[in-house]
Amino acid sequence: MKKVPLRYVISTCLLLAFSGSALPETPEAKALTALAPKVIFLCDFATHFQRSAVLESSWKALGDPSLQTPNLIQLLKSPNPKIRSLAIFALSRKNDPRVLMEIAELRADRSPSYPCPEPVAQPLPADKPEIWPQVAHTVGELATEVVGQYLNESGYANFSDYWKDHKNRNYSLSWFALRLRGVWGSRDPHRSDIDVLRRQIAALPTPDRQWTVLWLGTLPNPNDVVRPYTPFELVRNASELGHEAMIGLLNGQIKSADPDLRARQDFVYSESLQALQTFVLKGSSQLLAETDRGFLLQEKFSPFVWYPIAAAQLDRKSAASILHAAFQRFDGHLDDYNRAVLAMALWNLEGQRETRFILDWFYNASMGAGLYATPCHVFLRDAEEQEKAKPLIAALIRDPRFDSLEWNSLDDLVWMIRRWTRRDFVSSDVENQVKADGVAVRDAGLAKYRRRIRATIPLWLPAK
Repeated sequence: MKKVPLRYVISTCLLLAFSGSALPETPEAKALTALAPKVIFLCDFATHFQRSAVLESSWKALGDPSLQTPNLIQLLKSPNPKIRSLAIFALSRKNDPRVLMEIAELRADRSPSYPCPEPVAQPLPADKPEIWPQVAHTVGELATEVVGQYLNESGYANFSDYWKDHKNRNYSLSWFALRLRGVWGSRDPHRSDIDVLRRQIAALPTPDRQWTVLWLGTLPNPNDVVRPYTPFELVRNASELGHEAMIGLLNGQIKSADPDLRARQDFVYSESLQALQTFVLKGSSQLLAETDRGFLLQEKFSPFVWYPIAAAQLDRKSAASILHAAFQRFDGHLDDYNRAVLAMALWNLEGQRETRFILDWFYNASMGAGLYATPCHVFLRDAEEQEKAKPLIAALIRDPRFDSLEWNSLDDLVWMIRRWTRRDFVSSDVENQVKADGVAVRDAGLAKYRRRIRATIPLWLPAK
């Protein structure tokens, strides 16, 4: 039996539904009518703003799987703008891009919708969201928000171009990426949601399956999130694509029929592409060939710190010279961030031979770019995650220059050692002392900090 595209089924339902003068009284119509007076806010920002059981109960009801898509689409034509808004929100929770055309048709709807909370820094009563400061929204703004998520993730400027490329597809990278971001942004993320996503991706054809796994597995996220794939799975999928595909990736080229993997310049794509390229470069010894050394050291890659590191990993005999050359090249105002990465690479590849060079850099590194983490923080964060870096940290603490080490790095070391030893060796009174206004009191507190940090070395670096 020939399959009928869902869009034609939906259109037929709509024609039948509107042949009369009123919408049919479906279970979805009853549910949304009952919910309408209970909903307070209805926008994506609200779902990530301040937690409130009152708000979340209504959003959960709108995400009920029993709400049928064709009946929700009918309600997009409701004469009540609140019902139209609820239908848009409920459809967005279906994670079904095939309904985007129907939602997109409401982007010009200027009828009043539910408001959105106004961003404020002050604490708000979680049990009374109705008194929170709010901003008026229209039905069209809600529809634009839903459609805009797909456009932003896939790099399209307008919906007509997006729909032309996606309307006949059964899958696309941005659809999976948005669903993963939804799991990450959930108040209560479940591993089962990740497992469903993995099963669906596993059914994709080659090479889109492997590219999707790699893209989602390296997708940047600043928070402690549940990753959909392990490093082993990522290496396996990259290996399945093969060496030529990895070289193409490093050149910014991905061979795929998926329109979301086309080369483009927007931030979402650039950030994700760089994260995936960095994964390949970090794993150069597994995913690239020794003969790729010259390719990685091309001038066009010189602004990116992981290319020389990848080359050094492939050519261990020349690793020190490759990394020192890169170290000299990164000599700009903010290049100590790159040097922090190179310093750790020098330790990992050359070990004790580079201790003095690394410590000289560390104790002379810049403070970075204002509000951002310092280069020393970047270096210490990387060291914390590597067991073999502990002798280097011990050498750093034993260095005479440690006696003048600034507060930010001392605090980083305290937190690092706390996690290593699972002991709290600096009391709150000492922490308060180093934050005091008086210089003498503060210096005395810092001296205590340094003595206590030094005293912990035998706890996390036993004598050989």
